[in-house]
Amino acid sequence: MSDNREVGNLAFWSVSSEKMGYGVDKLIDDNVETFWQSDGGHPHFINIQFTKEMTLSQISIYLDYKQDESYTPLRMAFNAGTGTHDLQQVQAIEIGEVVGWVNCPLVSSDKISPFRARYFQVVIYENHQNGKDTHIRQIKLYSPIKPPIEEPDSLEYDTVDFLMHSMIR
Repeated sequence: MSDNREVGNLAFWSVSSEKMGYGVDKLIDDNVETFWQSDGGHPHFINIQFTKEMTLSQISIYLDYKQDESYTPLRMAFNAGTGTHDLQQVQAIEIGEVVGWVNCPLVSSDKISPFRARYFQVVIYENHQNGKDTHIRQIKLYSPIKPPIEEPDSLEYDTVDFLMHSMIR
């Protein structure tokens, strides 16, 4: 991910439910030994709201089927928009019995333009073994790093007007 940077720390995070002690803060604490746990029936929602529209390139989710079993998500979707009123599904995935990072590239509908959103939502529809509550250990959202604008080393002045102003007194 050298051409991307993690931008989850720039957002406000909320969830549809949580068990006490297993809150939304566990999703972004950089510790795969901790986890967010939902509380209640499906679907479960993780809402990620930025203060401005962001270009997003990938979402990475850390899951541990060996430890979490029926708490591990099976079917998930990603929705995006400017707010809750205009969310559209960007991608739907089905996840196997994973231990580790699940990396999902985010692309715009035309497959050419950068993917942009102000509001991003993760929806968990179903768990393995028909589990009710969900464990997610980490989520990271990435944005492309914009290359610096390259300026020429020296500008070629070839008119008298430009040459008159090429030096500072």
